[in-house]
Amino acid sequence: MIRSFLIAVVALCGLAACGSTEEASTAETTGTAPTTTTTPPPTPPPTTPTPAEGTTAAPGAAPAGGGGATITIATGFTDPTITTGTSGGAVEASTLNAECAGWVSSSPDHVLDLQAAMPRLKIMAFGTEADSDVTLVVRKPDGTYLCNDDSDGFHPVVEGEMPAGRYEIFVGSYEQGRRQAYRLGITTQEAATPTTTLAQAQ
Repeated sequence: MIRSFLIAVVALCGLAACGSTEEASTAETTGTAPTTTTTPPPTPPPTTPTPAEGTTAAPGAAPAGGGGATITIATGFTDPTITTGTSGGAVEASTLNAECAGWVSSSPDHVLDLQAAMPRLKIMAFGTEADSDVTLVVRKPDGTYLCNDDSDGFHPVVEGEMPAGRYEIFVGSYEQGRRQAYRLGITTQEAATPTTTLAQAQ
């Protein structure tokens, strides 16, 4: 009887094991495949363009004076030729030539390209602000200087025979540290003066 009981227990255990195996097999067969999530690659941060080697970003402020702009004068030019700028700078004009006065920029405010010799040419400046006192320094092609302070009131004029070539024009302020708006005129007219020719010019 005991033997029959043991045989029955063994049979029951076998059935239970088979059931577990079938369930596991069924789970493996019908199980849902695992879900995978794809993460997009990170977006790189924006970059700032780097200027090419040897270049410089433009300054935020305009330079003093006429910025070294070239004025070309040839036979038959518009007479007078008038332009504008802002006087002054950190260089004492007397260090360029003992006859020069005022304070000028380290680089020319204007460059005159005189393409033909002029037997008589005037370069003159007129300070457009109240109580303006501007000076004039002109470096000739041969390296010598023409300078003037108060030829016409507080307004300077240089004149004379001018050979063809490059002239560097500096418009200074008599008072150190002061910047003053001005008009610059170039003419062959004998009667022309800063107050008659430049005061009302536009």
